[in-house]
Amino acid sequence: MNDKAKHVLNGRGRSPYKHTVSSRVADLCQCAPEDALRQLETARAGLTEEQVETRREQYGLNEVSHSPSATFRARRRNRP
Repeated sequence: MNDKAKHVLNGRGRSPYKHTVSSRVADLCQCAPEDALRQLETARAGLTEEQVETRREQYGLNEVSHSPSATFRARRRNRP
């Protein structure tokens, strides 16, 4: 696991905001890259068009289902 992932998992990132990491993401951070790709059923080259369509049918479009919070918008404005 890289240092950035450790900080996020331990809640010691530089951001003052708490990060929530699912156990599946934590597990993926701890395994070898090829094992993570296998668990995600993908490859280094990405998904084929057929796989993309199948996942879109299964999960829907990759969209945010709600509007960002006021806090989120404020952080984006104050970004360097």
